[in-house]
Amino acid sequence: MSAGPAMRWGIVSTANIGRAAVIPAIQAASDSVVTAVASRDAQRAASFAAECDIPGHYGSYAELL
Repeated sequence: MSAGPAMRWGIVSTANIGRAAVIPAIQAASDSVVTAVASRDAQRAASFAAECDIPGHYGSYAELL
């Protein structure tokens, strides 16, 4: 376990691989947290974020980056 601050992740996709594998793995890590997700569609990003308990969402990849 890391003594420093958690690694913050932004997910650039709302694809099922993120929901099924990537995000759960990051959320299970003690030193990582998913803070935002981005999609080309703002409503899709918002819905995905709510489903995956992610606090931030963006309607473009550039906004997240």
